[in-house]
Amino acid sequence: MPLVYHAAELKPYSMDVLACGLIVEYLLEGRKSSDRHDFFYKSRACHYFLSDLPEGGWFFLPFLGLWSYPAVFLLLLPLFNLRGRKLYCYLGGYILVLGLLYFFDYRVSAHELMQIFWHDYFISLDSLRHFLDSFGKGLNNLVGRRLAENPHWVKGPSRVLFGMGLIYMLMVFWNDFKKDKMTLRSIVPIAFAMFFLQLLLAILRVYPFAVPRMSLFFTPLMLMMTILAIEELCRRIKPIGILLRIAFAGYLVFISAGITWDVFINKDLGAEAPIFSHSTKIVI
Repeated sequence: MPLVYHAAELKPYSMDVLACGLIVEYLLEGRKSSDRHDFFYKSRACHYFLSDLPEGGWFFLPFLGLWSYPAVFLLLLPLFNLRGRKLYCYLGGYILVLGLLYFFDYRVSAHELMQIFWHDYFISLDSLRHFLDSFGKGLNNLVGRRLAENPHWVKGPSRVLFGMGLIYMLMVFWNDFKKDKMTLRSIVPIAFAMFFLQLLLAILRVYPFAVPRMSLFFTPLMLMMTILAIEELCRRIKPIGILLRIAFAGYLVFISAGITWDVFINKDLGAEAPIFSHSTKIVI
């Protein structure tokens, strides 16, 4: 429910989720069924489309960047996997899209306005303190504000649960990346690559880091990381893993029910998602 709510309410960013999903779908296309995270790959709608896509078809995949700003950067990730003519076709389309974006957008845009408006969401390298402050704020947005804003206490469970997913990602990605022969073909390396790319763009002051709406495309992967972390705990310490699984499911149900209540009962269609608010807001 929170994902449906955000995708419907924040229309400019729902395209980011779609573009990111298609890119991840391609990256996972070559994954073997024996993978230990196989429950994420059993049913994928684009599998046959991507596996049968002719070489010339890869020329058009980068055109997702014309509908989604994050896709412009995320389209770098397939370069890890493509070889031969597919790579040349893909690069040709990517270079053409970058040229179109520069001529019609970047060349005539007021870049200083983004710097002024989003200055708190870029990563500062002025000093160690400024770096830690800005990076910490971004991480808090990434894990604490992922599903809801109000009441403030709901951010606590989010920090714990999604923080577990983030830690799991950092601990596992290198081994999975090596196992995949330095390609991006499994969930954890793909999530890490997107996380690192967001961080790098924020340091270069190109794209703000972990603004909840603007990083909506990363939410499904954060959910997957949390699920994988809990599954790993179930394998190692089963009682704790089961308790966390129940807690996570209950938390998601509570958040979903609360947002549903506000949307359908209180008619609150505000951009920030509250849960079970008591005041009724009538939107005309």
